[in-house]
Amino acid sequence: MRPVFARLPIGAVFTVAVLTVAVPAAPAAAKDLRTYEDARFGTVAAVPVDWRQLPRDDRWHGARFVSPDGKSWLAIYAVPQTGSVTAHMDATARTNAREDVDYQVRRPGWLVASGTRGPRVFYRKAVLTCHGTLWHHIAFEYPARIKSAYEPLVSIVSRSLDPAEDSCP
Repeated sequence: MRPVFARLPIGAVFTVAVLTVAVPAAPAAAKDLRTYEDARFGTVAAVPVDWRQLPRDDRWHGARFVSPDGKSWLAIYAVPQTGSVTAHMDATARTNAREDVDYQVRRPGWLVASGTRGPRVFYRKAVLTCHGTLWHHIAFEYPARIKSAYEPLVSIVSRSLDPAEDSCP
């Protein structure tokens, strides 16, 4: 049997070779994930195994991880619910006036927002748990030029942040 490339016209082989070189390496696949769990509030989410956890910051409850190339980050954290749920959702959806929110979905006790801030993409998800007393969050940021490579990872990590409503620490 001839190799696949041997059966393609020369132009197709060149196109495949160029695409292979031009597309950056995709982030970790589903099999390359580990679980992060915050001991105090029980926030649980998937994290790529090759992403480095940054030093702990005692001012907030969670962790921040950086990609191997240092250009992307993921934060997983919890915040007690105080004040208005709508106000918390508004603050989570847009944290900076320079952000352009391209996608936003709100449901009772649940929010997803994504968009751009300059040449970077952000993605945030917040889920209200523990009988309405605690928000579990994830926040991603990465270069916009590699958005298509990150979409599967963002989807997997986002789905991992779906704790049961009655889950409390």
